[in-house]
Amino acid sequence: VIWYTHLGDRMIIMDAPGPLAAPGATRFTIPFQGGELEAFSATAPAAGASNAPAFTLLFFVGNEDRVNPWVAGVARQWYAQTGVAVQAVGVNLPGFGESTPPAHLDRMGACGLAAFDAVRALHPGRPVVVQAASLGTTAALCIAARRPVAALAIQDPPPLAQLVLEYQGRWNLWLLAVPVWLELPGDIDALAKARRIKAPCLFITSGADAVIPPRFQK
Repeated sequence: VIWYTHLGDRMIIMDAPGPLAAPGATRFTIPFQGGELEAFSATAPAAGASNAPAFTLLFFVGNEDRVNPWVAGVARQWYAQTGVAVQAVGVNLPGFGESTPPAHLDRMGACGLAAFDAVRALHPGRPVVVQAASLGTTAALCIAARRPVAALAIQDPPPLAQLVLEYQGRWNLWLLAVPVWLELPGDIDALAKARRIKAPCLFITSGADAVIPPRFQK
């Protein structure tokens, strides 16, 4: 019984704790469940009175990754593609980077909502676009289902219940898959959240992803 506690977290989450440089970005923290979420902000082009950001890009990364080195580059990329100034805010999931652990699935949705609310509080009225990859989409979809996001950009989203039962179940004869499936929090049910989202979304799929095969991404 003890071994099965948080079995889904142990099988699914591959956290990346610890500090990491974030060139060109400014670090700040967001209060979260008695601890904090580590976040970084960067603006492209360089912030100034004449080019205030037209929108905020809130983004999350996936397993074994941290937002730290990506923030400034993501801001530049969106500016290059849209031609308007953007503020990129990357937030590390619980247990990733220096965000307070534990890295549990049942904290991912709440993490996303806390991050969104903090960003909106800093710049009320500014549109927020949410971008995420892999495990980070659990937070992003929860945000978009419950908050007024302007748009989404989603890469390799994992429908965890289907992925665990249909793809991962065979190798363990479902002896591990079923307990993990039963333990999955409803707050990160990708399909249920997607049905509630009305915002436009860009989907990016990876044909060579062996962890989340394309049919599950779709």
